[in-house]
Amino acid sequence: MIQFDALANVNSQRYPNYHMQGRSMQDVLIAEGKRLDREFLASGGHPNEAGHRHYVDLMMEWIKAKQFV
Repeated sequence: MIQFDALANVNSQRYPNYHMQGRSMQDVLIAEGKRLDREFLASGGHPNEAGHRHYVDLMMEWIKAKQFV
C-alpha cells in the first residue's frame, strides 16, 4: 500500500510507504506546473486529468526507486 496526502492536511508521521511525505498532491502539482509551464489543476484546486497522470508518473518513479514493485 502506498500513501500520500491528496489535500493540504499534511501528515507529520513518518512511514516508509508515504509518497512525498510532508507535501500534498496539490502543492506538488502547483510546483510541477510552474516548473514545466503546464496546468495540472482545475478550478477549485482539484487535479485535472493531466495532473492525475503526472502525479501517478511521479509516484511510479518513486515506487520503482524504493523497489516496492
